[in-house]
This record gives sequence, structure tokens and C-alpha cells, in this order.
Amino acid sequence: EPQTLTTASGSYVLTFSGSSRVVAMIDEELGMFGSPPNCPRVTIAGQEATVETCGPTNVTFITPTYSSVCIGTTDCGYLPFSIENPDNLVPNTRGGNITCPGSCPLEGLGIYYVMECEGFLPVDQCSQLNDGDQSNCGFGSANSCERCDENALCPGGSRMWPRPRYWTAGAQVGAVDRCQYPSEVRCQGWNIADAESDCGAGFGGTLCGECEGDHYEILGTCALAPADLRLSFA
Repeated sequence: EPQTLTTASGSYVLTFSGSSRVVAMIDEELGMFGSPPNCPRVTIAGQEATVETCGPTNVTFITPTYSSVCIGTTDCGYLPFSIENPDNLVPNTRGGNITCPGSCPLEGLGIYYVMECEGFLPVDQCSQLNDGDQSNCGFGSANSCERCDENALCPGGSRMWPRPRYWTAGAQVGAVDRCQYPSEVRCQGWNIADAESDCGAGFGGTLCGECEGDHYEILGTCALAPADLRLSFA
């Protein structure tokens, strides 16, 4: 089964350990791809992907091999990704492109390349970020991996993202901590676009344990100060 990039589902989070088939899809409001023989050019870290077919809203391609884009490391990390339309699909116009990072519709960081953890589920399964058990997904690469925390998501490589109610100082820490009550309000899980733990409205700091801005602490929560009180402190 190919992996899918689609603006609709929010899955501009793909992890590869080698050549894989990908179907990239785009909403018509965001633009249109070309059609055979004028298919888009797809590159990862400057290396050409093999485009198999394309249509107005999709393009299917094979990603470059791991060795062609990653040298001397088992965890290559995020690599820039680009889909570039040929010029003159519409007469006298530039084709335009989607790049991650850059003009990626979902502010993606790129496509992640890593050598799969030995003895764990394949990265194409773990990177789907579903709500199921990820305890058979690995944190790390090749033969240097740990089991994913049951309260986290491990989409491949040295990345452990907290689920809601949990927090981490960084994806590469490899551990998550439960937030204080009310944890479901304080800690919203991992923000993929900002690459950090997400705090609820009014919360911030380590473990989302502080009240920020015009909010004040009351009974363990951060409440918005009344308008007249906010003005008095201005």
C-alpha cells in the first residue's frame, strides 16, 4: 500500500527507510497538478524521485533510496521535499510548486528518512499517528532503539511525541511526563507544525504549569482575568 500525502487529512508527516511509493494529493482550491506526459517534478533533498503517473489532483512517485540521500548516519532526519509543476500548463504561466518546509500547505518540516528500528513495527505504520497502541513502535534507529512510551507517538527516528495530557521538552528527549490536573486542559499533545508540546489556552511553560498573558491561576486552572482587571494592570 502506498503512503499518502494529502492536505485534507493533515498527513504531511511521512517517514521512510528506503524507496517507497507515495501518492500526493492536493485540494483543487490550492491548485492543480499536470497530467501525462506533463507530470510534476518531485525531489527529496535535491534527489529526483521517480514519477509513475499523475492527474489534476494527484501524483504518484517512488522516493529515492536511503543511501542516495543519507550518508554516514542511521537517522537522517527531515529532508526538504518539493513538487514542481512544469511551466505552460496554462499558456505563458509558471507551473508553481509545493515545498516542505516553505510553501507546504500544512507547514510541514519535510520528509523524514531513518533506518528502521530492528524488532519493531515498520516506520510506515508507526508514522500514521493513529490513536492505537504504539508500544511496538521504536524510538531511535537501526539497532539502537527503545520501545515507544504508551502515552506517546513515535513516528520513526529519534522522535517521541506526547499524546494529550502529556508533555515533553523536545521530541528527541525520548520521554513524556503527565501534566498536573486538569491535564486534559493543560496539555494538548504535540504540535507538529511548531515542533513542540502544545499547551491549552492560558497555559505555558514546563509541563504547561504556568499561567500566561491575561490569565491567572485559580483552583489549578488558568482563568482569563476580567476586562476591567486587565485594564487596571495595563
